[in-house]
Amino acid sequence: MIAFIIKSTFSLLVIYMFYIIFLAKENMPRFNRFYLLGGIVFSIIVSMVVIRVNLPITPVLTSAAINYQINNNLAHLESTIPQTSNTFPIAWFIYTLYLSIASLLLIRFCINILRLLKLQRHNDKIVQDGHNIILVRDQPLPYSFLTSVFVDEVMYKNGSIKKELLLHEFAHI
Repeated sequence: MIAFIIKSTFSLLVIYMFYIIFLAKENMPRFNRFYLLGGIVFSIIVSMVVIRVNLPITPVLTSAAINYQINNNLAHLESTIPQTSNTFPIAWFIYTLYLSIASLLLIRFCINILRLLKLQRHNDKIVQDGHNIILVRDQPLPYSFLTSVFVDEVMYKNGSIKKELLLHEFAHI
């Protein structure tokens, strides 16, 4: 597991450094988004690849006296280590905690996606400059999701939303 984390962290670092050096200043938000999401998927897949290398094993020569001393020391250590049968499995606790938090976040994410889709379905939709604008009641700030921009209905009809703000949200689509 640690090897997976190290490999994925390293590959994500390389992908992100490439993004910072070459792509961050480019005005291609859709390409940058797909590059970064694809980089995450690529990093996970590459981290799972295991490359096996067969190396010749050279035997280490030890004398009988050293082996005897090692065996005596191991026997002495085994007899001095207390044997406890009621140990708490800390790994089980960590995995359970991780899965619980991940499950809660996934449920929250799905609920938020469903709310956005419900807003998109049940509110008025206007097409302006080839972009979908969803008019929502009591929406303080405009935001974009997938192919739509969500704005406050009253502010849009009054014309109090600046054109620059809508252009900014259109850039995210």
